[in-house]
Amino acid sequence: MISRDAFLSKFGRRYKTLTLPISGDELRIRNLTGREMQEFRASLVDKAGKVIRARWDTQDELPIARCVVDADGRPMFTEADVDAMAEMDGGLIEWLAKQCKDWTGFRADNDWSPIVDAAKN
Repeated sequence: MISRDAFLSKFGRRYKTLTLPISGDELRIRNLTGREMQEFRASLVDKAGKVIRARWDTQDELPIARCVVDADGRPMFTEADVDAMAEMDGGLIEWLAKQCKDWTGFRADNDWSPIVDAAKN
């Protein structure tokens, strides 16, 4: 059985190399830590719990900005690149966002309904 210390030190960053379906180019992604996932979710709402519409509208591009890294594991993008990504091929962005979310541990069954409902208003 794994010890507490081994568990806490063993599971850090993971990396995965993807092949972009429309070009064949390779791209590397990393997982997010639990804290980074919490910060991402929290960044979609203000202190009153209301959805920040501009961030919600870029919920595909934001994980890409946080997960895509260079060969040395350094982020390739920042949130300043999100607007440029929003102008790219939507199918590619949707595919890459799904890859990032799946690799980092965002589950499809997370209950996003309060955020979705608020975004509709």
